[in-house]
Amino acid sequence: VINGAAYTLSIVSTNNLSADKEPARWIRIFWAVALGGLGLALIFMGGLGPIQTISISTGLLTMIIIVMIFILYDI
Repeated sequence: VINGAAYTLSIVSTNNLSADKEPARWIRIFWAVALGGLGLALIFMGGLGPIQTISISTGLLTMIIIVMIFILYDI
């Protein structure tokens, strides 16, 4: 998962990258280390508790927004 996310982020963060070229290796390594460090920091901060809390809160917010769209546009 980190490899795919790092590759996508390296493509997005590279300026003037044509469709037939690859992003620089050091940019991919940077994003892989940054994502891995973020995961380790979340684990050391309290295990899965903070991740579960963030997931639930963003899921509830998304659900509220979708319900409001259905109500406002009478779909």
